[in-house]
Amino acid sequence: MTPSLTGLFGLNREMGYSRDEFFDRLPTALSGYEFTIDGDIVTISIPPGTVQLSVGTERERRLSDHVRFPILPVTIECTNLEELSQARFFRQFEHTYFKGLA
Repeated sequence: MTPSLTGLFGLNREMGYSRDEFFDRLPTALSGYEFTIDGDIVTISIPPGTVQLSVGTERERRLSDHVRFPILPVTIECTNLEELSQARFFRQFEHTYFKGLA
């Protein structure tokens, strides 16, 4: 049986991280994967396909003069990934960036 490919799949996220925090955690999020970083574009090789992360401009959400949270837009595009590979990637990526884990 041939594994099912997802074709092109993408999503946009607003992550609660500064740019520095995001890139500091990236090696953990991509542990076990080959990847390259070219400015704001991260390309991850997951044969036969790829995942591309496009990091936007950091903003902040202000709840008051003293309470501020970073917002980092990240677009994630998967191309020609097997469904199982895509699920594994997202599980690892989301686990790394999920806040509140002890």
